[in-house]
Amino acid sequence: MAAKSITIKFYLSNNTNGQNAIMFSALAKKIFTRQHKTEFYLSISEQEQPFSDQATTQAVTKKQNTEQSTLSPEQHLTKGYYDFLFGQLDETRETDELSLYIAEQVKDQLAKPEQLLETLPVLPTSLAKVLPYIKNKNFDTAELVNLLSQEPVVAAKVIELANSSYYNRSQTEVADLKSAFLMLGVQGLSEGVINGFIHQLMPQSNLYFRFYGKRIWESSLTTGEITKSLLSYSNNKDLAAEGYLLGLISNLGDIIIYQLLTDVFNFVHPDCQPNSILFRQTLLQNSKRFSCILARHWNFPKVLTNSLALQTQLESSKQSKANLQKYPLACYLYEARLLTKLKMQLHYGLIDKEEFVYQTKRLTLSVQAECVIDKILAEHEMLEMI
Repeated sequence: MAAKSITIKFYLSNNTNGQNAIMFSALAKKIFTRQHKTEFYLSISEQEQPFSDQATTQAVTKKQNTEQSTLSPEQHLTKGYYDFLFGQLDETRETDELSLYIAEQVKDQLAKPEQLLETLPVLPTSLAKVLPYIKNKNFDTAELVNLLSQEPVVAAKVIELANSSYYNRSQTEVADLKSAFLMLGVQGLSEGVINGFIHQLMPQSNLYFRFYGKRIWESSLTTGEITKSLLSYSNNKDLAAEGYLLGLISNLGDIIIYQLLTDVFNFVHPDCQPNSILFRQTLLQNSKRFSCILARHWNFPKVLTNSLALQTQLESSKQSKANLQKYPLACYLYEARLLTKLKMQLHYGLIDKEEFVYQTKRLTLSVQAECVIDKILAEHEMLEMI
């Protein structure tokens, strides 16, 4: 059987000016050196491509149906959540060699992430100032406001938070940092600074990825809010502030890995979109571990990095509930991530109220989670009435 000829172009882009710069463009150039590209072309030319036929397609479909029926409730939620983020995936579609190659190169980078970490922005001075005092009111607010005035992107996010319906009940527009602080208070100001930094890491490279960025950002905010709520309902109310930050940064791995994948794909072949099953697998296998690596890289408090590390070991809501007393932050985060996946699918109409309730009953959740579930359902009913 003759090898199938495949033509793939590699695009060498030097467009890295201003805020439109591709975050990992320099890293992409290191990954795809001339030697790597030559090796790739040789590997493709030597491969024999099997012809796709109806029998093969039926066999693949049957295998996927079997796998689908054996998914745990948690795995089922994750699959539905990735469909929410990226759209439905045609799993019968054969994976192309370009996706395989890129996924393998990115996997190597994640195994030894030193170069990747070097490409990331440094922690803003304002956030470094907030972190040691995340639940302590004894820090110089005037100094923090002054620092924020020198970081316009973060400052804009603080003002945006001050104008949100959660904080701004009077609906009086807030236009400056001093007014924002009066509206938010110390805790709200801290949350705004945190939000401002994390939001800068959202994918912004084109329309498709801005759409993804909006959804992952909304998911991150929701996870932070649910983690804080779970802790507020518990005997660990004093950890609620840490819980918000923990929930917000728990998706960092997804954010950064996906940004790397998309930037590398744009560098290699800008006409393709990285939405194959390989890219989902890359996220699933690496995102939790990489969230922990990032948090340690930015010197987040140890209580947060330890809780992120435990996410890689928790495999079920039942296991999480059993360890709740010993590791409340980590276990409530695990539950918050599950509830976020369900809430986002409910909010965007991918599941209905009955399916939402059914999925929550399949999970073994805490009493505090049941309170959050009731709150989500009440909010959903209010939205339906509007």
